[in-house]
Amino acid sequence: MTDEERSLEVREEIRVILEDLIKRMVIQADSVVVKAEIGAKTTVYRVDCSKECIGYLIGVRGQNIMALRGVVKALAGRHNIRAIIEIPYFSP
Repeated sequence: MTDEERSLEVREEIRVILEDLIKRMVIQADSVVVKAEIGAKTTVYRVDCSKECIGYLIGVRGQNIMALRGVVKALAGRHNIRAIIEIPYFSP
């Protein structure tokens, strides 16, 4: 397996983990979809969900989204990948 193939595999694994975590946090799990936009060094994980889920996703004072970003950063950092989570209706 080449480094590029491994990198793509890791990014997809992170996407699946992130989507699973978010689905377990919100009340309308069926509305959650995480898409990965892969660049050379940076991957942007775009979270698409209903407006009703945004409060659960962000959390009090942004604690939930900051925790998710920390987990994703740790997973990606191990493989020298930069990762960003973007959610609709919210920008830090």
